[in-house]
Formats: sequence, structure tokens, C-alpha cells
Amino acid sequence: MLDLDLLRTFVFIAETGSLSRAAACVHRTQSAVSMQMRRLESVIGKSLLERGSHGVRLTATGGRMLRQAQKLLRLHDETLAEITGENLSGLVRFGLADDYAETFLPPLIGAFAARYPRIGVEVTCSPTPELRQSLKAGRLDLALLTVVPNAQKKAMRRERLVWVGARDSSAESIAPLPLALSHPDSVDRRAALSALKKAGRSYRIAYESGSFAGLTAVVRSGLAVAVLARCTVPRDLRILSDADGLPALPSADIVLALGSGIAPPARRLAERVSSMLPRLGF
Repeated sequence: MLDLDLLRTFVFIAETGSLSRAAACVHRTQSAVSMQMRRLESVIGKSLLERGSHGVRLTATGGRMLRQAQKLLRLHDETLAEITGENLSGLVRFGLADDYAETFLPPLIGAFAARYPRIGVEVTCSPTPELRQSLKAGRLDLALLTVVPNAQKKAMRRERLVWVGARDSSAESIAPLPLALSHPDSVDRRAALSALKKAGRSYRIAYESGSFAGLTAVVRSGLAVAVLARCTVPRDLRILSDADGLPALPSADIVLALGSGIAPPARRLAERVSSMLPRLGF
């Protein structure tokens, strides 16, 4: 007999591509999740996952299993929602910076969709200043914002800002230092310029982009260095430090901001984000 808890964990692994991220989603340790997958593979009698240096991926059997597991869980959750009276439906407009999208969205939205299959989520990826404007204008129901740490405001999680460069380049040794930076009012940009000014390091803003893909593409080319939250640094980029001649950077806080008068579906997503985001480990 198939255990629904095992199937749910398996689906989270497939959606996040990571045992550690799936473990955060189901509030278990990574070793417990590994044991769950061994149990599921024992029941199936075939391997479902292939483990590698860049995470895990599904085998051919795992791909077929994923489609069936999603159907079973959807039916289970729809039935439970109908019986318990939590059969919510509607559309939630959720915003976050696109550098957090790949890291946070799969576990957050995957868990929410499994629990509330009739609620649609419209995701907007923009820099924090633009997300603030969209919230104020009523175009978003809730958004994850990156802000300067403030003792008066509780953050959902704190992320270290780091310098990043290409593995096969030495852009950090060029004078003036070539920078690839995001929105003029973004926390990471202001932190970079402030740190360089205090250190007396000359620089030039060589590239600007509100897109995470645009910034990382420039960095990969070896033409500039950028500042990213530690949890979002792609594996193929190199984290730079004072040993590379760069000053230390502060941390940034991630907070959840709500629009005015949001509906019950949006409040459910806000509760899910508040519960899960602090526990996601990378």
C-alpha cells in the first residue's frame, strides 16, 4: 500500500530537486527524508531518484511515479478540503524578487497548491522598490521584500549579501572595479556602493539590470562582479571575499508585506509563507 506521506515527500523532492529543501517542506531532517525515499522505493521495487553533485533527479520510473503521485495527492486534498470546509478558490497575486524565485518558489507554491488546489497563484518577479509600488497600487496581494535590517521590524529570515564573480575570471582585480548592479534603490546595490566607498575602492557601474538572469549572465561572462543574497548564488559562480580585495557586506532581511483588505485565499498563502520560509535551508 502506498503511504500518502511518502508520496508527498517524493513530490516535494521532485519539485525542488533537493532532499534538504524537501525536508524543510515536510518539517523533517534530511536523513529522515532519505529514509522515507528508501521505504517508497522498497514498496515500488524500483529506483525513483538519482543522486548527484547538483542535487537529485528522477529516474524514468520516478517520472511516471510523479505524475501518479500528484493525481493521488490532488484527489486526497480536494476531498479533505471539501469535507473540512476549506474548499477555498480564487486568485492570489504574489510578488518577490526574481533572484529568490528559483530558491523559494518551488517549496512554497508546491506545498500551497497541494493543500489548496482550487486557488490559483499569479507570481510577479520584480525588484523590491517596484513590488512596493504594486502593493500600494493594489496590483499585488502580498510580496516578499528585501530590506535593511531593522530591530523594530521582525524579519522572516536574514540573508548574507556576498560578492560573486565568474570562476574563470578575475574581474575583482580590475581597477576601477566593474560592477553589475540591480535597481538603484535596491538594498544590495546600496550596500555594495557604501562598502566600496568606505573601503576607498574605486569602481564603475558597468552593467545595470532589474533581472537576476541579466546580472548573472554578465558575471558569468567575466566582465563584472555583482552582489547577491548568499542563498541565491548559482553553483557555477564564485563567492568573493576580503582575500579577493573586496570589503565585507552587511546582511539583508526578507519581510512579508501584505496589501490592504486581502481575501481569505491570499491570507492562506501568507500563513503558508510565514510558516515555511524561515525553515527552508540551503
